Amino acid sequence: MQPKIIVSKNRDGRDKEIWNLLQISHITPTNPDLLIFEEEKIGIVQIKQLINHLSTKPFGKTAKSVIILNGNNISPDAQNALLKTLEEPPGEAIILIGVDTETKLIPTVLSRCLVLQHESGSVNN
Repeated sequence: MQPKIIVSKNRDGRDKEIWNLLQISHITPTNPDLLIFEEEKIGIVQIKQLINHLSTKPFGKTAKSVIILNGNNISPDAQNALLKTLEEPPGEAIILIGVDTETKLIPTVLSRCLVLQHESGSVNN
């Protein structure tokens, strides 16, 4: 599945859309195949953790999944380390990144993801 970036200044709406996208794939917040990054700064160490998580077999029938609820906190070096995984996600991996504006991400990350604008309760491509 192509990685997705959900863009919205409304954090609650953005997070809700991320959870809606996961629900479509039958992934719940307690799923052991889901790795969640919330407010912390995301650097190279966290990206290595993300890559390792996606490279292992799923515990259940759902896909390995990663959500970064606040992609504004991904350092430029970490974004560069993530590029190959975004370009060629392993298996049926689901990668969702929430940001308040596209300018927080480097152009090469944006080019490897489907960017969804979330406005007033709906997602627009």
